[in-house]
Amino acid sequence: GASDALKGLLDKNCSFLVVGPAGSGKTSLLRDVSRSLSLEPDGNVVVVDPDGEITGLGCAVHRSAGIARRAAWQRGAAPGADFLTSLVEEHFADTIIMDEPARWFQDDVERALASCGSSARLVCSMRLDVSGRPQDELHSALAGFAHVFDAAAILRGTSLDEVEVIESLAVASASSHAPAHMSAEGLPLAEPDFDGKLQRCCMS
Repeated sequence: GASDALKGLLDKNCSFLVVGPAGSGKTSLLRDVSRSLSLEPDGNVVVVDPDGEITGLGCAVHRSAGIARRAAWQRGAAPGADFLTSLVEEHFADTIIMDEPARWFQDDVERALASCGSSARLVCSMRLDVSGRPQDELHSALAGFAHVFDAAAILRGTSLDEVEVIESLAVASASSHAPAHMSAEGLPLAEPDFDGKLQRCCMS
């Protein structure tokens, strides 16, 4: 499956970001990661998917997402910052997969993601234009997220065969000035862009 390209990260049981532009296959990759991990003997995967993009909106999780469980909240409501923590403490999630966390948590997204600590593996995606940017520059730009994620998978095109893996964000984080923070709109602000301007990213 598509997640075969991430076997090294999956075997390490680490939290990681899936990064790429719109249409690069981030959601498809998250879906296959869900399938792969949920079929493991000790897999206890919860997909936070209020709009059904990963697991579908049927009564049961779509088979392409494996045997993961789906979590959501009441339509029209917003999740609290402790929503992910509750999945760990009350539902014993070992892995939490979420597409577009800033869209849902908005100003609380940093606190919501960081609240899981080392209790569960987080696998999330982030929309970012990576075209023409070498891996070392992307590594530096993503280092500010090392307080939440251990590694990153970069999707440069529409083919899931073109996956670049940054195995440790902490390496670059040691030389960065400060963690990346989310903007007032709930979008993460990355390190200064390579032309010196501040680059805005959005989780997707």
